[in-house]
Amino acid sequence: MEFFYAEVEWWTSVNIKNAEAEELARKLQRLTQTVIIAMTERLRRLEQRETDKAERLVAIGRDMARRMGEDSVSQDFDAMPYDEATGLPK
Repeated sequence: MEFFYAEVEWWTSVNIKNAEAEELARKLQRLTQTVIIAMTERLRRLEQRETDKAERLVAIGRDMARRMGEDSVSQDFDAMPYDEATGLPK
């Protein structure tokens, strides 16, 4: 399993005079950073999964074209006789 870590920088400055409020703010900031890192990693994995899926589908298409041979790949389907009422091949 590959892990991804994104460093999050915080540019906001807060002047808190109460020690308890300051500690709570620091905890909240750490939690927020953790959530951002987790969401970034999850999104990266989902995007990679979609890329992998597309690559697999392209590979399957190329393999099927190779197996079917040139006749099947270059067949002119517009020239085939179709039934006007059903749209099915005659």
